[in-house]
Amino acid sequence: MSTVMATTPPPMEARVKSSVNISVKRRIADCCYRFVFNKVTWHYEEGCLTLRGCVPSFYLKQVLQELMRGIEQVDQIQNDVDVVSSTGLSSERPK
Repeated sequence: MSTVMATTPPPMEARVKSSVNISVKRRIADCCYRFVFNKVTWHYEEGCLTLRGCVPSFYLKQVLQELMRGIEQVDQIQNDVDVVSSTGLSSERPK
């Protein structure tokens, strides 16, 4: 005896989050700075993509932000990535 279960598609917001996550992962994987950006995390909620982590320069922080520009469903990018150089200088916020 087999049972057929009706499946409902995931809610629209879940599909959008999945699509944004795939786009972010793909853009990082295809970037020449992926070895730096692979420690960056992100969170997507209601049109806002928040980036967190650390990079070694302000230039790379900006490159990361520009890399994420143009992703469908992302209306705003909040770049909370800290700059921590090998010399110990940092833009890290006090906790």
